[in-house]
Amino acid sequence: MLHPSIAGRHFHSVQVLRAVAALMVVVVHASEVWESVPLIHVPVAQNSRSLGVFLFFVISGFVIAARMPLESSLSRYLLRRYLRVLPLSFAATMVAFAVAAWYRGPIFTAPVAWWGDFDPGPYYFLKSLFIWPMNNWPYLVVTWSLPFEMIFYVVFGVIAMSLGQRRAIIVFAVGALFMWGYASLPQNYPYASTGLRYYTPTAYFVYFACGALAYEWLQRQPGVALPAALVVIGFAVVIAETEFGVDFYNFFVLLTGAGFMGLIVLLAGLELGGTAFTRPNALTWVGDISFSLYLVHLLVIIPFSRCFADAGLSPLAIEFLRLLVIAASIVAAALVFYRFERPVNGIVKQGVVRLRRAPLP
Repeated sequence: MLHPSIAGRHFHSVQVLRAVAALMVVVVHASEVWESVPLIHVPVAQNSRSLGVFLFFVISGFVIAARMPLESSLSRYLLRRYLRVLPLSFAATMVAFAVAAWYRGPIFTAPVAWWGDFDPGPYYFLKSLFIWPMNNWPYLVVTWSLPFEMIFYVVFGVIAMSLGQRRAIIVFAVGALFMWGYASLPQNYPYASTGLRYYTPTAYFVYFACGALAYEWLQRQPGVALPAALVVIGFAVVIAETEFGVDFYNFFVLLTGAGFMGLIVLLAGLELGGTAFTRPNALTWVGDISFSLYLVHLLVIIPFSRCFADAGLSPLAIEFLRLLVIAASIVAAALVFYRFERPVNGIVKQGVVRLRRAPLP
């Protein structure tokens, strides 16, 4: 039996997961600023690499699949999705460029080039500004995930408008699994058996597909047991690999994607049943500002690292600074959300509504 009230619904539980994903990214970057063993160890989060981003990918797959039945025009849908992401990404990249120019050199070079190249040339910089796929890190490195979001919006939107929602989910999921499996073969991808296997577009599309499958599964009211089992398996895999160094090779993507899928189905199902997440809370608020937090936190963390890089701080002082920059990042994200992101999104929505009312040629 299909659930009648999912399409286009706003889930508090999904916002909580957005908050968790954003905070995982912030904790990872705050932990990498100063080379010191943290006094406060956060399991999974501090060793999770891009796991928070992968959770964002699964959430995007779920949200787009849930909203697609309400769409009637492919061009308007794509325009709205692009304009939802572009203004803040554009502004954050410009701020990063201004700060880097002020410092007259790379802000941070190890362990990853968080600012990309300092003087990449106009073509590279324009691609970074307008969220265009590239073979290198974008200028503000956290925006690396946004071109893959755009590709997913386009591919899934075209398939859904052509074949219908349910067939689109199946076709996209099968296609993503096939491409990921083929690209993961050692003879096709030389890094298939190394840590770099997580950073391939085919792996990202598997995560998007898991989110779309979560929407289709949730419609069938699956109960608690099976989604909970997937969550336990996925969490066990993450703990084993991030905390104990167990290597699951290419199965890590499938197992964590299935775990995230089960997590969304489990929490959203509890919300639909009225047993949890029935009202907003602090985490749903962080989820509301999560996009601002994702893009802005480096603009807070890196200046802190620059100011205190050679201060000879004790481990306790370093840990305090880490907690301080996490709190400061949340405050900065809230300001950006209320003063920039939300007002701009309102303007974009009004423009799209006017476009929708205009007669099609």
